[in-house]
Amino acid sequence: MKRWIMILLLTVILCGCGNQNTVDETTVSDEGITLWVVTEETVWDGMNHQAKQRIQKFETEHENVAVKLDILPTDEEERGVYLENLRAQIMAGGGPDAYLLPTSSVLTLEQPQKYTYVAVEQLFPDVNLAMYNGLFVDISRYYNIDEALNKDGLETAAMNAGVIEDARYVLPLRYNIPVIFAHTEALESSGLDVDALASGILGLMDAVIATSDPGWACGAEPMTLFSRTALSCFSEAIDYKNQEVLLTAQELEEVMESLQTLEALKGEENFNLGAWSIGRFIQGEEIWDDYFYSIFVGSLSDALSAVSISNALEQDLTMIPLRATDGDLVAHITYYAAVGAGSNYPELAYEFLRGFLTEEYQWEQNRPEAKEILDVTPGMIESSWPVRSEGAAEHLFSLYRKYYSNYRTETEGYQSRRKRILSTAVTDQLIPVLKEEIDRARFQIEPEWNIAIAMGSVTEPNVDIDALAEEIIRELEWHVAEG
Repeated sequence: MKRWIMILLLTVILCGCGNQNTVDETTVSDEGITLWVVTEETVWDGMNHQAKQRIQKFETEHENVAVKLDILPTDEEERGVYLENLRAQIMAGGGPDAYLLPTSSVLTLEQPQKYTYVAVEQLFPDVNLAMYNGLFVDISRYYNIDEALNKDGLETAAMNAGVIEDARYVLPLRYNIPVIFAHTEALESSGLDVDALASGILGLMDAVIATSDPGWACGAEPMTLFSRTALSCFSEAIDYKNQEVLLTAQELEEVMESLQTLEALKGEENFNLGAWSIGRFIQGEEIWDDYFYSIFVGSLSDALSAVSISNALEQDLTMIPLRATDGDLVAHITYYAAVGAGSNYPELAYEFLRGFLTEEYQWEQNRPEAKEILDVTPGMIESSWPVRSEGAAEHLFSLYRKYYSNYRTETEGYQSRRKRILSTAVTDQLIPVLKEEIDRARFQIEPEWNIAIAMGSVTEPNVDIDALAEEIIRELEWHVAEG
């Protein structure tokens, strides 16, 4: 048994599952069934709202079923106790019927103030390991015959992230891919090698370095390398089946060396940094003036803003998927659902969870409205794209219109700029990266933040890139071995 499982079994022996401090298990009473669902805290109009909407609808459709939604605590001490008890029940063959969870360990909360970011210990730090360790039910027998779900509209590669061989353990709900956005005219006049940009992360950095231009180096800085999804820029890192690390120190070193050169070229340059924001556009900030903001490396979730701004400016927009070192286009799953291995009602739990894959939830058609714009969370739920990707853009942008229709600022002429944004139309056809075939999709893992930190340290004096790369490989090997 892997170390994590052994620790949990020891917890069961020491604490006992009958301890009154444990979390309630799924129960059957004279009144009917209680379905236990565990999730994380979100902003008020995010996934927590969707879960509550789903519960209300599900309980109406199933008179003998009550859904108990447990939102994991975010206080470190309280969470530690809760997770210890929860894991003990899971390893004793019980635990929740269903999970509805983000893959990121950083939560965006409303308290003590809006946009409070809290790093938490995850219940499942590696979803792939959880699947291999048998913590989820194989739901393929339900999913495969679910004709009403219209699975043709789902992003195939993203959905396949929840499959091991022929068994489906996870329903991915949202995903992202890294994307290069550029002002077409500025890109063409820059002399940048567009084919190199399209070849992958190394091609991007080398092409920008060849310009010797700090502005382009700033705008094209691959922020993905500094994020918790840094491994999406590399060839497949881990073979979970054989418990083997595939990523090599040499591949890491090559990327780090190019990144070090790019950062040296960028220097203190920061004026081209950041994604294009509709709010900043309405406020009157200059965009695409000379090469200001002419390029940035973001995600698919930035596409709605980028397209609407380019339309408002009557400018052409270029989108290029940012590929990994091996040329693969890699998606990362941001939110997922799974049926717990200890559930007594796996079919019922699947029926509850599959609702989050329908248009109503995927396209945020049940997103609540608020009278005050400050009460609304801008952008998409979980800042990522729905796996029901086909046809999503138009519906999602309608929510942007509602949000920005109430957007006000003190800057002169903002009404005109706002009107131009509101009058734009955004469809799938205007987001060509949606047509790109995703080669593989993955779940981010706990060590990934340390990898991002290592990438950020390449500019430090006397940095030893070889040692950094070797340390990353060792950490990945420990992660796989500990399981």
